[in-house]
Amino acid sequence: MKVTSVTIGLPVASTAAALNWYQRLFGPTPQINPAPGVSEMEINPGAWLQFMDPSGEEIPAHVLRVGVKNLTEEFERLERMGIAFEPMLTFALPAHGVLKLAYVDDPDGNRLCLYEVIPDASRRRDNADPSPLR
Repeated sequence: MKVTSVTIGLPVASTAAALNWYQRLFGPTPQINPAPGVSEMEINPGAWLQFMDPSGEEIPAHVLRVGVKNLTEEFERLERMGIAFEPMLTFALPAHGVLKLAYVDDPDGNRLCLYEVIPDASRRRDNADPSPLR
């Protein structure tokens, strides 16, 4: 697996308060807000902290997110190995491109998410609808 980045998701009471605290800890860092109730900060190139609060659509939980170069290839390779992921999701990220992701729980119930960010629509490898799939 070619890993491009790692994101660790933390449940928090408030993303604003968490960002404030972690900015004091790590100093000013690049930030994004990919969805309601979700904020992320890059603490080192390719290493992100993600904060999820109850105001968003995703249930706040601990999650390990691993960026990959080609999610479709990894998804298919891991399925052949007997690691069955939930259906792949695709989201538009305004000003960032398209996000594709898939979830699986490890044998101990820990949440793992593989994801791929496609910088702009002209580089997409498929005809996926960039709106959230529900």
